[in-house]
Amino acid sequence: MRRETAPAINLGGVGVTERIMTPRGQARLQLVHTTAQPQASGGKELHTINCEVEVLYILKGSTDIVLADRRQRLTVGDARTFPGGGPHTWENASETQVAEMLWILSPAPWSGSS
Repeated sequence: MRRETAPAINLGGVGVTERIMTPRGQARLQLVHTTAQPQASGGKELHTINCEVEVLYILKGSTDIVLADRRQRLTVGDARTFPGGGPHTWENASETQVAEMLWILSPAPWSGSS
């Protein structure tokens, strides 16, 4: 699947472009590519995703992952694995640099025709 033609989705983030990089019918795994403008975020409030495991992998820039008990800065090549049902959010703390990241979600929270 090409990023430019992948379906756009909105996971509630502010200042982001998000695209599903796996077919919607793939129920075991979902890959989401996020491009985050400077100071973009996944929202101010912690949230959960209906999956067992999430992996956040940083392609460009840096991103702060915010969990219920900590905040951790990830930079290019870093990954963080955590339970999808655990409250979390994220933010691009840079005032000038775009961040790009991949989210790997298992099982896929959005699959089928929806």
